[in-house]
Amino acid sequence: MPSNIDLTKIITAEAKVATALADWRASRVVTKTEFAVALANAGIITEAEAEAWIEGVLPGIVAGAIATLPAGEQFAAKMQIKGTQTVRRSAPLLALLAVAASVDDAALDALF
Repeated sequence: MPSNIDLTKIITAEAKVATALADWRASRVVTKTEFAVALANAGIITEAEAEAWIEGVLPGIVAGAIATLPAGEQFAAKMQIKGTQTVRRSAPLLALLAVAASVDDAALDALF
């Protein structure tokens, strides 16, 4: 191999895919209603829970995910979720929801 090639500058196909996926996730935003419907369609929450969420009542799985946060962060998380009209794929709270729902990144991506 020629010595003038800087191997640290080589971008692998895996790195390109990972970057594209990260960019896609960062750009994905749906309305709270769309997200609630997607969760219900995926069987993560019930249709009744989805409807109640739109009225401001958090689904059990969402409330449970928030409950895993330190006590000092729970109120802010509840207010953020109740007050938002959109859900970003890159939102940190989605990682908690994914764990609570036992879904992987691919399943979470499918909700968007």
